Formats: sequence, C-alpha cells, structure tokens
Amino acid sequence: SFNLLDQRFTFTTAKPKLYFQPVAADLARDRRRALAQTTSRDWDEVRRRPLGGVDGQLRRYTFEDGVTLVDGGPDRGSFGVPNGYLRGGGGGRGRRGRGRW
Repeated sequence: SFNLLDQRFTFTTAKPKLYFQPVAADLARDRRRALAQTTSRDWDEVRRRPLGGVDGQLRRYTFEDGVTLVDGGPDRGSFGVPNGYLRGGGGGRGRRGRGRW
C-alpha cells in the first residue's frame, strides 16, 4: 500500500504517482538556471556532445548538496535499454536448473 508515502510526501495526480519534496522558489529558480546552462543547445558541437561519450542518450542530472548540478551519466531508466545492454540475467530461456547439456 502507498498510504505511508501518501502521508509523508507530496505527489502528482498522474498515474503512476510521482512523489516529491517541494523546495523554496529561489532554489528552484537557481536549479532551473543551472540546468539551462548545462544543457544549452547554443554550445559548440564539441561541448554539445553528452558527457561520457554516449551519443544520443538521455542524461540523468542531480543536485549534490542541494545546489551543485552533477551529470549522473546516461539515463538507463524505464525508457529502454541501450543497444548492447541486456536486461536481467540468465543468458537464455530454459537452461537454468536443467542439469547437464
């Protein structure tokens, strides 16, 4: 049940719910400014490339100590798995626990 989360955090009305903690308006403004500067489309071609050399991937950003923007690398969330990465383990169907080949 999500009742405990509902009691402790603010959440959206979207489904699934997104839980968050509100921040002060000036901190939110500073964070938006930092994101705009870090993800600027006005950069030259070299600087526009994603950090880490994963071209074309969504990036994951976070704020260290509440204010310092940190590039957390490529986002490998629920948007899909990049080419060359497999989900889960096992390496194939029906082989685990079947004894010898």
